[in-house]
Amino acid sequence: MNRLTVKNKHAVKYSLLCAFTVLIMLVLLSFPGSATAVLDIRVTESINLTDEFDGTTLTQGVPTGEGEINITNMLTTELYDISLNFSEGGTSGWAVSTGNGVDLDTTGEGYVIVHINSLAAEEPARSAIITYSCTGSRPVNFSESYNTSKILAGGSINVSLTLENNASSAITGIRLIKTAADNDTDSTADFNFSEAFADVGNPSITGGNVLIWDLATLGIGSTATLNFTASDNDLDAHNNGGFQSSMPYYLGNSTLQFTINDGSESGSGVGLNEEPTATTSNIEISLQKEQLSPADGGMEMTGDSPQQSKTPILRK
Repeated sequence: MNRLTVKNKHAVKYSLLCAFTVLIMLVLLSFPGSATAVLDIRVTESINLTDEFDGTTLTQGVPTGEGEINITNMLTTELYDISLNFSEGGTSGWAVSTGNGVDLDTTGEGYVIVHINSLAAEEPARSAIITYSCTGSRPVNFSESYNTSKILAGGSINVSLTLENNASSAITGIRLIKTAADNDTDSTADFNFSEAFADVGNPSITGGNVLIWDLATLGIGSTATLNFTASDNDLDAHNNGGFQSSMPYYLGNSTLQFTINDGSESGSGVGLNEEPTATTSNIEISLQKEQLSPADGGMEMTGDSPQQSKTPILRK
């Protein structure tokens, strides 16, 4: 009877959201010192990674992904000279995606300054979008372990999945989906899942080969563990090797999604270091021209032709 070397490869996709509305002080030319909430700053990040567990050792892949900062004018008047200071966190490659007159200063150590010449009161010029790379960020550790790395064809193993929150805030709306592999592509899942139990959240199994684990929230530094049994489900395919041979089979892939919404910092450490600044103007200046006398620099009439006595001036 053949032996199976059980391995696992999981592609983890993080879906992160950090949104916050910032109250900033405006320099109003007609009413200095007044303030109102004028900018909506929304940060979204998506991180992908592939880790591989060979039954003994977990090899973590390099996280890759991207983030987006959407800065929107919430006023009914145009904003000028907008300046924002963001912490860089574990990100790089900042660039302007949308917006005219948007400049980035990335020369600082650990921070990026965004300067926007103006944001209109209406779309499409109401917003500016900044993008960056999330490579290197791992706000959640996802580990997997088995009670044995080898089983006989037709046998089963006990599997443990553990999530650890490394972010700066609680994560919510967590969903982990693990799908059993079909290594020989014969349309039969190599393993069947059963007896799922978690210390946090609610696991369920669909069709015997899809495991779904939902958690409402996981606090800072907290962990959650899910245990289940994986049984050989494709005996004919696994029992065709040489006597006592050991054949490697991947257990399955996993997808992890969750949300961070703490109002201050994204999963990659992007947040505002200080209050943004901006300027708006609601003063109208009108100039009126009036005819001055020659003594005041006006025009002196001589015969049919005006003679200039002094350079005419405008009086407001």
